[in-house]
Amino acid sequence: MLRAVGALRLTLPALLLLAVSVAGCSKGGKQEPRRTAADSAAAFHGETGEPAVTALARRLVEAHGGLRPWMRAGTLHYTEKLTFSGQDRPWVSTETIEQTPVRRLYQDWTSHDGSLVWDGREVWTVGWKLPNPPRLMPFLTYYALITPWLVFDHGVTVENAGEATIPGGDGTKYPSFMLRIPADTTRPVVASYYRILVDPGTGRMKAVAHTISYGPLLDRMGLPPATTEIGPVMHVYDAYTNVGGLLLPTRYHTVGPDGSPAGEHVITGWQVGAPFDESRMKKPARAVVDKSPYARQAPAS
Repeated sequence: MLRAVGALRLTLPALLLLAVSVAGCSKGGKQEPRRTAADSAAAFHGETGEPAVTALARRLVEAHGGLRPWMRAGTLHYTEKLTFSGQDRPWVSTETIEQTPVRRLYQDWTSHDGSLVWDGREVWTVGWKLPNPPRLMPFLTYYALITPWLVFDHGVTVENAGEATIPGGDGTKYPSFMLRIPADTTRPVVASYYRILVDPGTGRMKAVAHTISYGPLLDRMGLPPATTEIGPVMHVYDAYTNVGGLLLPTRYHTVGPDGSPAGEHVITGWQVGAPFDESRMKKPARAVVDKSPYARQAPAS
């Protein structure tokens, strides 16, 4: 159920994010009944929290197609090409997500000749060659693409975040709100928050800022033990397409806290209701399960 709470000011470390994008894990393990569109609408529209924040979130969702097409979207399928600033070889992956509460999915990385599966309980890979830890990856792109509808996720809260500008942009101020996914044993959080900037003219998602608090990544980067998050970086959305009644991104770019370019993302092959290959949920003998915890393992100073 969506809850709107009061404004919160955050202090963020001035660190440039080296890994582009963000992830959080959806609920794993025990399944909960999928809510109907009417149930979700009642939970959202009947909320008694801060009216201005709820209204802004509601306008964002409606600008991207509303709730009912989202509830009908049994699966999503797309291909992402991510080109890092200063590098020629892009990262290319194709992903299919089953839109259940645990959001089972599989990814095929044609740029790295490997694959990844999240079956609602475990993350496993075959031939993994990416530098990023596997458990960081299941929702890395997905959450950046479907951010407006995260307001309906179980336990999510929204908070007034005032106006915000895009680093390196033209100084335009956008109304914004903070979206938080609660930490629990079945859905560990990778992102500290998602700050969504809303285009005042169209109601569409203009940009999303976030930090990353995923411990194994911070360890791998060799950051001081006291560092608990890095960023913020910001995704800025450049183009959308309408698929199955949903307005979904086809191109966005990422900038660091100082506006420096970090990566260009191109999304193609959007499908809503694509077939979900159930056989991909059967773990092969050569699969490697990532059981690393989400907390940092670097020794405390």
